[in-house]
Amino acid sequence: MKDSAPISIIRKARQQEKNNGREEQRRTTKEKKPYRKPELKKIMLSLSWGSARRPGEGTASEVTKMKPPISDTGFGYITIEGSKIEHDIVIRLSGKTKKRKKKLSKAIYGTSHTISLEEAKYIYQGGAKRLIIGSGQEGNVSLAEGAAEYFKKKKCRVDLQPTPKAIQSWNKAKGLVIGLFHVTC
Repeated sequence: MKDSAPISIIRKARQQEKNNGREEQRRTTKEKKPYRKPELKKIMLSLSWGSARRPGEGTASEVTKMKPPISDTGFGYITIEGSKIEHDIVIRLSGKTKKRKKKLSKAIYGTSHTISLEEAKYIYQGGAKRLIIGSGQEGNVSLAEGAAEYFKKKKCRVDLQPTPKAIQSWNKAKGLVIGLFHVTC
C-alpha cells in the first residue's frame, strides 16, 4: 500500500499536466483561427454555387427586378436610372444597356428607321417573351417584314410605339422583356 500512494500522486500530476497542455492548446488554437459563423460559410457557398445562370436568365420575377426604369426622353436623348444617354439603345434581359447597332439596318435599307432581319437577330435574346420598341419621338421607326417574321417565329411579342409611349409601357412591363429605343425623329 505504501507504493500505491506515490503512484496515484504521479498519475494526478500527469493528468494535471495533460489538462494544462490541452488548455494551452485551446488558447493557441483560438488565437490562430479567427471565429467565423457557420451560416456565413453557407451563404458564401450558395452565392458561388447556387445558380449557374447566365446574366439575364431566370424567372420572370428575377428579371423584372433588374429592369432599369426609364424616367425621361426628348429629341436626341433618353434618361435611364438618372443617366442621360444620347444615342439609341438596346436593353437586355439582365437590365444592361447597350448602344444600338444601327449599321446592321443602314447597310441594307440606307436608314436606321427600318429594323432589318440582321438587326433583329442582334436585338433578340433567348427567352425574351416581349420586345418593346420605342420608334422615335415622331414614331418613324418600323420593322422590316423579315424582322417581324423572325420575332413571330421566336414567339416574342413586339410592341412598336413612339418612344415617349414606349417608355410608359417599359416601366409597367412585367416578365422577360427586352427593349430598343430610338431617340430621334
